[in-house]
Amino acid sequence: MRTVFSYASAPLRVLFLLLFLLIQHASQAQIINIGALVEGANNISAQMQIFEDSTASMDIQEVSQQKFRLNSKSDFNFPFTNSVFWIKLDFSNKNQETDQWNLIWNNPVVEELIFYEYSPEDGQVSNQQVSNLADPKVFFFVSQEPTFSFELPKGVDKTIYLRLESKRGHYGEIVLMRSSDYHSYLISDLGIDAFTNGLLIFRLLLIGIISFFVVQDRFFRAYSIVMFIRTLGFWGLANVIGPVFSNDPLIIQKIDHFFYTLSPFCVLLFALGTLQMGKVSIWIKRLGLTIAGLSLSTNMILIADYQWYWLKLGMWFSVLSGVYTLSLYGYFILRKWPIQKYYSIPLMLVMVSNMLIMLRVLTELNFNGIFLLAFLLFVAEIIVFIVCLGKVFKQIESKKINVHQRLILEAEQNKRLKELDELKTSFFTNISHELRTPLTLMYGPAHELSKKYPQEKFVTLLTNNLSKLKNLVNELLDIHKLEAKKMKPEIIKGDIAAHLRLLVLSFSSLAESKKITLKIEESEAEFEGFYDQRMLVKIINNLMSNALKFTPEDGHILVKVGYLNNPNRLNLSITNSGNGIDDEHLPHIFERFYQGKNASSEGTGIGLALVKELVNVLKGEVRVESKQKQSTTFYIELPIDRNHWGNQISSEEAIIIPSIPEIQEEVKIEEESVSEVGKEILLIVEDNDDMREYIQLLLADDYDILLARDGVEGLAIASKEVPDIIICDAMMPNMDGLEFSKIIKSQLETSHVPILMLTAKTSVNSKIASYELGIDNYLTKPFDTRELKSIIHALGVNRKKLQQIYARELVDLKPNEIRVDSKEKQFLDSLKNYLEENFSNSDLTVSDIAASLKMSDTQMRRKLKGISNYSPNEYLRKFRLQKAASLLRSNSHSVGEVAYKVGFENLSYFSKVFQKEYGIIPSEYTSKSID
Repeated sequence: MRTVFSYASAPLRVLFLLLFLLIQHASQAQIINIGALVEGANNISAQMQIFEDSTASMDIQEVSQQKFRLNSKSDFNFPFTNSVFWIKLDFSNKNQETDQWNLIWNNPVVEELIFYEYSPEDGQVSNQQVSNLADPKVFFFVSQEPTFSFELPKGVDKTIYLRLESKRGHYGEIVLMRSSDYHSYLISDLGIDAFTNGLLIFRLLLIGIISFFVVQDRFFRAYSIVMFIRTLGFWGLANVIGPVFSNDPLIIQKIDHFFYTLSPFCVLLFALGTLQMGKVSIWIKRLGLTIAGLSLSTNMILIADYQWYWLKLGMWFSVLSGVYTLSLYGYFILRKWPIQKYYSIPLMLVMVSNMLIMLRVLTELNFNGIFLLAFLLFVAEIIVFIVCLGKVFKQIESKKINVHQRLILEAEQNKRLKELDELKTSFFTNISHELRTPLTLMYGPAHELSKKYPQEKFVTLLTNNLSKLKNLVNELLDIHKLEAKKMKPEIIKGDIAAHLRLLVLSFSSLAESKKITLKIEESEAEFEGFYDQRMLVKIINNLMSNALKFTPEDGHILVKVGYLNNPNRLNLSITNSGNGIDDEHLPHIFERFYQGKNASSEGTGIGLALVKELVNVLKGEVRVESKQKQSTTFYIELPIDRNHWGNQISSEEAIIIPSIPEIQEEVKIEEESVSEVGKEILLIVEDNDDMREYIQLLLADDYDILLARDGVEGLAIASKEVPDIIICDAMMPNMDGLEFSKIIKSQLETSHVPILMLTAKTSVNSKIASYELGIDNYLTKPFDTRELKSIIHALGVNRKKLQQIYARELVDLKPNEIRVDSKEKQFLDSLKNYLEENFSNSDLTVSDIAASLKMSDTQMRRKLKGISNYSPNEYLRKFRLQKAASLLRSNSHSVGEVAYKVGFENLSYFSKVFQKEYGIIPSEYTSKSID
């Protein structure tokens, strides 16, 4: 050393001196002089020396030979790892009389900490103490830091080692104090814990009692659950909750960590569940759910595989949950959207407290007072909630008052609706009574006329609908009797199996005419029971009629009948294939006059209501199930045993009454051939069979009629046949009239076809919607026959006028000047362009032209005829003659050359048609042009 200093320069000697003094000071700082300590707790964290055993396998003898590093900070922060950390503390008692000391590790969640008094001279451990999470506590709801006691008499030096094994990250301090001061320190620490736990327990009891017995509010109950989890999380941080469930340190550390990291997850779910997330972008909500899912998944994995990386990842996800939640609340506050502030403000306070503690462990974030701030935020959250509790009560009471007022209003509305329903039923009943006399006077003569003129279709149609009207009137009167309690069951004894079979099979011919398969399955061929014969007829008639109405062609209806003994009961189900019933309408179908929104089928809503009332009178049950686009099933259960009816049984024996189906067999009207020359084609799109046939009968003499039962079928027919006029109903199943008309007007093949809309809607908005779609006229039901024919005639006249204009301009070969809709112009442009390129081809056919326009021959022929009244051949001939006239005027070709150029191979035929068109032969036309 002297040699080095002799050759060194002065500055270098100073540098070496400073370095020597620094090293000497550092080595001295490692020794803790107990004599210099003050009374009470002394933080000795800066003097602790640390060694990391990455193998986690060294014993005390090996470790004592290793080189330790000085901590030099007032606290410690150990990372998430599988390594074992050794802490070395060198003590020297020069002049202190006290020889009993306590060493406190100021962190209650250390997994295992072992205390050694080790003498390097003899390699012996004189004092060894072990502390882990399962250590017995002085008080139950109090955190317990690992504490070790040792002796250090005056004039003695001693080295103490601590072995830390914990996969969790740790922060804290090492505190040394006299054993005599430890009791007062413990009392002070217990006071803080008692205050904090007292607040927590008070809050839990308060919100528990309020949420279960006082407040019936979902937000408050959700907040109560979050607070319960939050409290468990705090106790997990203090190692209070784990020992409640287990004495195994490994299980305790899993429980503590799970509840602590579960708290931010619950706060995040509370935010997602209480904020109006529909206001934000869908990706923001999905991001929150993803973070919540990852956080919960990581903590669940940790239970099965307790590793430091899962611990660290779980805590990072908890921090991420907090950042997302605070950002979400901040965004709502900036946008001035409601945030349930009485719950959200306390949660935001505690979320910040959580994040400060977690970030301290994860990133060594540190500043003066960080833990004090976290603790103050935690306490502030409790106090703020208690302050807000009064506001919550006031808010909830206001809701109760509003709900009570709303219930009173709804009760009043229900009362008025019931009165209105009774008034409506009474009105229809009274009208029904008045209708019976004129109805009887009409039905009798009509029935006699149908016998006298069986081939007259109008008479058959009249008879069918008078029969339906008669059944409707009878149903209304039955409902009135049921309401007035005047309809009493007349129970008779008989073979109910035979009666039911006859009732169902009486609908066979009607089902066959509709191409519907009707099948009945019975558990018994004969079964004696007690039942009301006439009510049973009405029930079966209504349900079977309903099933037939809503079953499509090639569909099926299955009737299952089961008979049970002791007591005797009838179980009946009627299933029909079809579109089913929407879920929103299903609970209401037994309500009187109910047909649902946008109902496209004919009906009054009385039949099923009558079925419900009759089943109730018979002390039975009726219900319905439906599968969308598949089937609908009605279930009926009726008591048919003697004991059930008692004195109500009549002495009469059952006489089987044949069923009269309420849906009469439709009038079959043969369609006229649409190929008859001179008649225009009219397409009728109407879902009601009688209305469709009635319109056909009215117009069959003047038009070739095409029929469609709904918009889908009508669209297929219109696209294929291209009719001259379309009459369309507005309300139909599968595709309504507005959608049908929209497609018709948008298709190139059918855009020119005039449409007459028939509907029961008379509002101005309905008319405007129809006209905006390009519908040509609008007629409300019921309509006058003369008005219908007049409108159709006017549509035909207007179309012929347009045809004349189009025809005149078409033959001038100037489609660009034709003032027609874009679809018509597109068609004419395409036709002209193709003929410009191919008119000289003598082999050109209608099929060639149609193929170029991507149409069938029929579509192209009907389209061109509808626009110009020209057939394709007529228009092609006129086009060629126009070209020929142009060439002849130029006088540059002979007549034969011109004929050949425009596609005529026969010169005499060319001359003939040219003369017919222009009134002069081609050669004279050329001479005239020269003159």
